[in-house]
Amino acid sequence: MSQFIEIFYGMETTPVKDYIDDSFPGEWGTEDKDGNGVKVIRTTNFTNSGKLNLADVVTRSIEDRKVVRKQIKKYDTILERSGGTADNPVGRVVLFEEDNLFLCNNFTQVLRFKDVDPRFAFYALYYFYQTNRTAIRSMGSKTTGIQNLNMSKYLEIGIPNASDEDQKAFVTIAEQADKSEFVGCKSQFFEMFEGDEYPLIKLGDYTDLTWGDTNTTKNSYVTEGYLAYSASGPDGKLDHYDYDCEGIVLSAIGADCGKTWFASGKWSCIKNTIRFWSTFDDLDNRFLYFATREKDFWPRRGGAQPFIPQGDARNCSIPLPPICLQRKFVEIAEQADKSEYYN
Repeated sequence: MSQFIEIFYGMETTPVKDYIDDSFPGEWGTEDKDGNGVKVIRTTNFTNSGKLNLADVVTRSIEDRKVVRKQIKKYDTILERSGGTADNPVGRVVLFEEDNLFLCNNFTQVLRFKDVDPRFAFYALYYFYQTNRTAIRSMGSKTTGIQNLNMSKYLEIGIPNASDEDQKAFVTIAEQADKSEFVGCKSQFFEMFEGDEYPLIKLGDYTDLTWGDTNTTKNSYVTEGYLAYSASGPDGKLDHYDYDCEGIVLSAIGADCGKTWFASGKWSCIKNTIRFWSTFDDLDNRFLYFATREKDFWPRRGGAQPFIPQGDARNCSIPLPPICLQRKFVEIAEQADKSEYYN
């Protein structure tokens, strides 16, 4: 969950208070005796993933004028201002993504944003809470067993001054990451970029894709030299290198058939591999790697000894989003790898 902070680390920030268009506490009202009450979100509907669980929502009788004033709007952030536990201090946030009529109770505060993507603002606050527990705890005070958030201190939290483009890119990827828990299988990657918005391109048309050195085997490995990839991965060295660039090495036969590795610098790949890299300015090699790195992406033939024909590899297709979105996806995916966010 630290990837947000790592991506935007060091960027200048603007206090939350400067982005507030409207903010108000919730309402609790009175008992709904006639069954015509309004749905009210409580902190018990919060989850620690920043999402709402609306399986058990109470209804309360609340004055019409207050309902009109305090109706939650889509993409508002709901802040826990009273509550908290020993493990989870007060200050959790959830994103409201509903179209129906809801209010929230008096233990919460609605934050409605302006001049920033409201979902980006939510993610900024969500990740701040996850990665700065000490700071969050310092904003709370305890009375009668309940932690109360100091709103003045909270509204000084900084939101990174990311460009509109970077905000949109992060939100697009983060939303799909939430849906898939960022597990990198083929179907979930394509879910992120599916639809008519992004064209599908064949690897054979947009990459230089061919066999590794079919005349070289592990018998040629030496003690010192340049990194070499076999069908088992980067497992040896050669006294020469064939490439000095970024590329992807694909295991084309055997137990690891379909597995890929990202190569850079000076390297070679030997028999039973396929190597490829982008020949198109608007296709990032690292994005190409993440788009193709799962075994299930590759059409394998054979039984006990699976293999991938070069022609089949060239016919594989991937989506081609704008280069800015590719690069933002790569930033997040690389940080996800570092933080073991992949399972």
